[in-house]
Amino acid sequence: MSEDWCSVLPETLTSRPNLKLANYAFLPGVLCFEYQFHQNHALKNSDYFYFALSDYFWRVSASADFLLLSETNQLRGISLTSGSTDVITAIRGLSRAIAVDYLAETEQLFWSDLTHKTISAINKNGTNQRVLLKGLSVPDGLTVDWIGKNVYFTDTGLDVIGVVGVDGSFPRILIDSALDEPRAISVNPAAGYMYWTDWGATAKIERSYMSGRGRTTIISGNLRWPNGLCLDIVGKRMYWIDGFYDKIESSDLNGSGRKVISSIRDYHPFGITLNGSYLFWTARSRKAVYKTSLNGGNSVSFATLTATPFGITVYRDSFKGGMNGCSGRKCDQLCLPEPSMSFVCACSYGELQNDHRTCKSPDSFLLVSDFDSVRGLAIDTLENAIKSHTGFTRAIAVDYDPLTDDIYYTDVSVGSIERILFRTGARTTVVGSLAVADGVAVDWIGRNLFYTDAGLDHIGMARLDGTGHVVVIASGLDQPRAIALALEEGLMFWTDWGTTPKIEKAWMDGTNRRMIVSGNLGWPNGIALDTTTQTLYWVDAQLDKVEKCHFNGNGRTVLSQPSDPIHPYGLALYDGYLYWTDWIAKNVVRMPIDGGSNHSVYALPFPRLKQPSGLVVHNSTARRMEQNSCSVSNGNCLQFCVAVPGGRRCACSASETDACKPVIVSGPTSTTVYQLSAVTLNCTVGGLVTTGVAISSFGWKKNGITMRTQYGSSSADIRTLWTIPAATKLDGGLYSCWATNKYGTRTSSSALLIVADSPTTVNPTTPTTANPTTPSTANPTTPTTANPTTPSTAIPTTPTTANPAFQPESEAAAVCEKQQRTAE
Repeated sequence: MSEDWCSVLPETLTSRPNLKLANYAFLPGVLCFEYQFHQNHALKNSDYFYFALSDYFWRVSASADFLLLSETNQLRGISLTSGSTDVITAIRGLSRAIAVDYLAETEQLFWSDLTHKTISAINKNGTNQRVLLKGLSVPDGLTVDWIGKNVYFTDTGLDVIGVVGVDGSFPRILIDSALDEPRAISVNPAAGYMYWTDWGATAKIERSYMSGRGRTTIISGNLRWPNGLCLDIVGKRMYWIDGFYDKIESSDLNGSGRKVISSIRDYHPFGITLNGSYLFWTARSRKAVYKTSLNGGNSVSFATLTATPFGITVYRDSFKGGMNGCSGRKCDQLCLPEPSMSFVCACSYGELQNDHRTCKSPDSFLLVSDFDSVRGLAIDTLENAIKSHTGFTRAIAVDYDPLTDDIYYTDVSVGSIERILFRTGARTTVVGSLAVADGVAVDWIGRNLFYTDAGLDHIGMARLDGTGHVVVIASGLDQPRAIALALEEGLMFWTDWGTTPKIEKAWMDGTNRRMIVSGNLGWPNGIALDTTTQTLYWVDAQLDKVEKCHFNGNGRTVLSQPSDPIHPYGLALYDGYLYWTDWIAKNVVRMPIDGGSNHSVYALPFPRLKQPSGLVVHNSTARRMEQNSCSVSNGNCLQFCVAVPGGRRCACSASETDACKPVIVSGPTSTTVYQLSAVTLNCTVGGLVTTGVAISSFGWKKNGITMRTQYGSSSADIRTLWTIPAATKLDGGLYSCWATNKYGTRTSSSALLIVADSPTTVNPTTPTTANPTTPSTANPTTPTTANPTTPSTAIPTTPTTANPAFQPESEAAAVCEKQQRTAE
């Protein structure tokens, strides 16, 4: 914007009192001026401010502007001209609202709540109230980046500065060091800077890039409780209010030119904002909003309230749009502006890749169930490795499927085991109607899910897709809790902290069960397995210990018993370290696998953990290398295949008995032969090798009537034959084989046998050359005129399995087929 243009603009406006600027003109430059519009020398209803910001010419009209403030349990709008508090419908029913800001473009209001420890949003008309961010401690400060559509906040309890999208997406901590009591925060998104106050032991005001980089202290000394902070982006100054020294001060945006605007005694000021040539600030002790001129002088009461006010800002209806370094940039998750139209991309979860744009989850991370959520945390830093899954009731145990990366967790409040689909985040119930689903373990090779139920006192198994369910161990359990699988060894281990606490193991089919640890146990919670060294690790939440032993129970050793109280719950093993979740620390603790006192508690993750319980190391690449007898074709099992030492066992659920009936590997096939030819029909039934379930009986049927039954079981597939030495017309019909096991009977498809007249016969009714029992021209087994397998007349195709659409070739065959359907 040129100086010449600035000089003529006031005259132009004066000569055109009805001028309306509906759009922004593109004009580079800096602040031109502030102009109050008068008509007939009287103040009209509007104050207009014209200025250039971020390469745009702005008009801010106060006709729709108002003071927005938080008043303990509500948000209110106060007229800038009359002080009336009915500008907008008050947002009531809040708990303890502190900081407040807005996004005019979408007409949304934002506030922090100290009671619920959240940042929330609502539409200006009072609709669509929602929580953007949970798990905070003391969220004292909040401001909106109206260009990038992000909310920046401070947390005095966690001593951090963070950011989250206005839709609640991509929360991230930007600064977590050298903060004592960060409170007010304000941003200049066009310039790429953020400013905040810190009223800790050494009170100060700091500035950094909006990425958290380039941090510097710009105001220090003669500060004690710097509460409110606001920026005059146009005038390039900032204003703050000190609740201890009871004064309002100002400096430029670099911290220079510091001066006192006004002294305000006994008001306990908190929030401050700027409108035109006046500052408006909240007085907690007076339950009022006061107004102070930028030229100093006495402050005057502007609005009297009914409750204690805190945050305050001017809602400018026209304050929209703008440009900065992030405008038009393509970041996978967060774009954070920096000065000189620069920017950096950042990840709320995952790791920033070499392109400095894309975020990707690491191959290995800690998967934690945390009361109402399941989270993935980076192993070294506890930063978010995956997008958190929230909205649960009480998530306890957790595991994952390395083939699909789907997550499985138990929810004890609803009595179920749920699955979270990796690609969509959709949730489905795998097992329901449980009492206390405490433990879960994924058998990804057999595609099974094992779990413990401390209410029903059993160990169960279901398919990963939720089909089928069996109880593996139903007796001798008293509050079973954690469960772990050694898939290649075919073993499962579990803790039981009932009347007689113990740790047991069994084959994965529930057989060969034995107790391996007993005595000197309290609440044995999480367990972890090192299959390389055949070592079992566990944590005890009552005795505050970490112990280990061999898979056979020998070599029991106490690895650690800290002097400080702990309440370990979940346990995981990875790369020479043991990790456990701790209910007292509300965090993850790590120690070397050889024990000792060298524990390390991580820097608390963000958002904070509430009650971390289940824990497993997500490492899909390593787990996919495991193999056992169920690895190929589900071990040839019909439904469940579970590995056991030296092999595998098959099982079926009571609700899926049809799937576990015998398998007809190959049944008889339809054929046509000449009279007196030898015929052999073949049938193969799957035995233990194929199905894992023994056959108890098998046999043959003709036209639906059983002709032969055989009994006995075999580990091999059973091949049964039906032989006719010399077929006659009476032998024609529909033949099928059948087999029975403990789940029921399976019958093969029917095969049609057609016995045709011999081509050497002159009269079919009075053969001249052959006696049916002693033919003169042919041996039934070796006919001279025809090969039964290749007769001169057409022979139907002989598929390996029955063709339901197969059509008979003669009227007699059709009659036989009709009789078969009637018999069946």
